[in-house]
Amino acid sequence: MPKELTHWLVAQATAERLADTPWQSPLAACPNMLRIGSVAHDALYYLPASAPAACRRVPYVLSGHEGEDSHEILRLLARDHAAHPRPWLAAWLAGLATHIAADTTFHPLVFWATGDYHHPDPRRRTRAVQRHRAFETLMDIHFMGGIGRVLPMSLSRTLRGAETPRETLFAEGRLTDTTGVEAGLARDCQARAWRIFAVMQALARTTWLSSGLYAARGLLPSGARELLALHYIPAMTTQLPRLAGEIDYRHPVTGEERRESLDALFERAVQRAAELLRALTPAAFEGKEPDLAPGLPLDGGTAGALTHFADPPLIEF
Repeated sequence: MPKELTHWLVAQATAERLADTPWQSPLAACPNMLRIGSVAHDALYYLPASAPAACRRVPYVLSGHEGEDSHEILRLLARDHAAHPRPWLAAWLAGLATHIAADTTFHPLVFWATGDYHHPDPRRRTRAVQRHRAFETLMDIHFMGGIGRVLPMSLSRTLRGAETPRETLFAEGRLTDTTGVEAGLARDCQARAWRIFAVMQALARTTWLSSGLYAARGLLPSGARELLALHYIPAMTTQLPRLAGEIDYRHPVTGEERRESLDALFERAVQRAAELLRALTPAAFEGKEPDLAPGLPLDGGTAGALTHFADPPLIEF
C-alpha cells in the first residue's frame, strides 16, 4: 500500500497530466475503473488464510516481492488493449500503473519511518505492521485535508459504479495471470477479495467503531490491532504534525539520506505515473511492443533488502 485514498488522488492527478494524450478519453469515460485499478494490487491481500495459496500469492508476485517483474502485468494489458481497445481496459491499466508509481515513491519513507515489516521476531514485526498501516492511514487524512473528507469515500460505491461488469474485469483484467491461477479459481478469489476489501474499507470509515476499538486496543490480539491500524481513528490525528513539512529519512535499502515532504513525494508519484503511461502509449494505442524496463519491487522501489529504519519510529500506534 499506500491506502486507497492516496492511490485514488494520485490516479486522479495523473489523469489530469495526461489530458493531451490518447489516455484522456478512456480515463474521462471510466473514472471508477481508474480508481479500482489504482488499488487492485492490494485487493488480494485481503483474502483470508483459508483461501487457496495460489490466490494469496498473487499480490506478492505483482509487487515483485521475490524479485518478479512488477511491470509484466502492464505489458500484458497494453498488448490486450492494442488488439481490442476498450475504454475500461485502458482505465484499469492506467490505475495499475499509478499504483506502481505511488508505491515505489512512498514506500521508502513509510518503511523507514515505521520499522521492519518483515522482522523475524513476531512481536517486533506486528508492531512495525501496525505502525506502517497507521502511517499510511494518516497519509490519506493528510492528502484529503482532514478526516471529515475521508469518511464519505466509499470503495463499495466505486465498485458498483465500475464501467464494465465485474465478471468481465475478473476474466480480462489479468490480475492473476502472471501467477497462472486457473480461470475459475481466479474469478472466485477476486470476487471474494474485493468483497472483503469493500467491507473492511467501510468499517475503517465507521469512526464510533474505530474509536471504541482504539480505546481498547491494549486488550486486542496482534492480528486485530493490525486490522485496526487501517481505520480512520480521530485520536490518531494528533500525530499528523509528525508528517507535516520536510522529513529527514534514509532510504531503507540503500541508506541514502533524504529530505522530502509528503506533498513533494505525491508530486513525484504523479510524475512517475504519467511518465510510465506515456511510455506505454505506443504499445497500448499503436500496437508496438512495450518498451519498459523490468519493474522493481514495490516495497522499496530498489532491489535489495530493507535494513535501515528510524529509531525510534516516526509514529506510534
